[in-house]
Amino acid sequence: MKSFQTALIVTAFALCGLAGTTVVAEEATLPDAPGKAQVMESCMQCHGADVILARPRSPDEWSQTVSQMIGYGATLTDDQYQTIVAYLSGNLTPPGDASAPAPTPKSEATLTIPKHVSVAGPTKEPR
Repeated sequence: MKSFQTALIVTAFALCGLAGTTVVAEEATLPDAPGKAQVMESCMQCHGADVILARPRSPDEWSQTVSQMIGYGATLTDDQYQTIVAYLSGNLTPPGDASAPAPTPKSEATLTIPKHVSVAGPTKEPR
């Protein structure tokens, strides 16, 4: 019985050691390119690089995604918006879309933002 307990304890320690090594994964990093710093400053306040890298999108989809994040409360100037969309469109597109041109940057006035949300963040609808 004592040898069984010893084997159980040794196995438990071995599994703990294995778990410790498998938990350490390579950290996801964004490609180095102009605009990376702005993406890290603005997008990574809420998202890790793994979320941004998880699903490559076409330039139009990145434009829609960034506009959607503004609708959720992200605050960006027009220049920041243009920089982020250009970076994402130029570096994180699906394999067939790599040559797709970056979208024409949209100004704040042309963004599709729900009526109850301001560019500065969510607000209450007037009653």
